[in-house]
Amino acid sequence: MTESKEKQLNNQKEQAELQQGQVPEKRLKYNILVVEDEPDLNNTYQLILQEEGYNVDTFTDPYAALGRVAKIDPSYYTLILLEIRMPGLNGLQLYYRIKAINHNIKIIFITALDIAKELISILTDMPLDFIIRKPVDRILITNTVKRLITSS
Repeated sequence: MTESKEKQLNNQKEQAELQQGQVPEKRLKYNILVVEDEPDLNNTYQLILQEEGYNVDTFTDPYAALGRVAKIDPSYYTLILLEIRMPGLNGLQLYYRIKAINHNIKIIFITALDIAKELISILTDMPLDFIIRKPVDRILITNTVKRLITSS
């Protein structure tokens, strides 16, 4: 079996465990959740963050992501990368629901919209540098994640 095929099978097994509410066996220090309705972007963010040594769970469905957060230990995820514009449950609605479960969880918004200033006025506890505009590059996302994870 090729390495990429084995990696793909492991990812499929891990996603199946996640959907069943289980915590996959292989876990490092920081667990990150990515909620992005575009599968290609979800995969890109996942690869970037995994290469940095983070455990990354991804969801394209915001309701499934919320269900995951509600089922597990509230302190399991250190950080969530959250797209603002999604069908059904948008990123702001999801933000408030997740914060009701774990007020201390750190969130980075990712958006193609130019609404950073407006968003800051709504979310007074969110610093401006934790809103990332698309297109996102590797250095920006890794530096922002590191900075937020290491901040108190």
